[in-house]
Amino acid sequence: MTQARLMVFTALLAAGGVGIAQAQVRTANPEHIQKFKQGECLKCELAQTDWQGANLPGVKATGSVLQQANFTGANLPGADLSKCNLILSNFTQANLTGAILNESFLVTAKLPKAELAGASLLKTDLRDADLTAVNLQKANLQGALLIKAQLYQANLSESNLGFAALSLTNLNEANLSGANLQGANLRGANLSGANLSRANLGGANLTGANLSGANLYGAQIQGALLTSVTWRGTLMPDGSVRGR
Repeated sequence: MTQARLMVFTALLAAGGVGIAQAQVRTANPEHIQKFKQGECLKCELAQTDWQGANLPGVKATGSVLQQANFTGANLPGADLSKCNLILSNFTQANLTGAILNESFLVTAKLPKAELAGASLLKTDLRDADLTAVNLQKANLQGALLIKAQLYQANLSESNLGFAALSLTNLNEANLSGANLQGANLRGANLSGANLSRANLGGANLTGANLSGANLYGAQIQGALLTSVTWRGTLMPDGSVRGR
């Protein structure tokens, strides 16, 4: 699937014009499977392949089609999966520490409890992805699309989410301490119980967001849009409590 076709596909998904089950998936190429096992396979056809529990540190698969691939529990530290089609892929409890996923498509992908500390996800498309309890500490997600993603109890401490799209995202009880959220779109996001201490929210759009029970102590909120925010027991940057 080319980059242009992926863009059309994801646009149709967002508009409800095509179902996930209707998406065409190419058959994996056996030769490409062998190359991937050996550690490098660029622009390869690897859709629906099973890599559960595989040990592939540093594997390179830039530009490959890995749609609906299964990486549950796989060991992939330092892997280069940039510009890949990873739609509907499964990375549950996978180790992707320091991995590169820049500009990849992970729409509706499953990554609960995955290790992505220090990973690079610049402009990565993670719309509707399941990132429950994922570890993204110090990860770079600048410009990433996380609309309607599930980030319940995720560790995003000291991560870079500058100008990321997080509207309607579930960040309930997420750890965003020291994170950069400058210019991020958090419109309608659920940040109840989230730790935003020392976070940079300068210029962020928090219109309609839920900040009940959130910790904003020491956070920077200059220039942030705070219209219709839900404050209920929220610890503010100056240490005061708003919305008792």
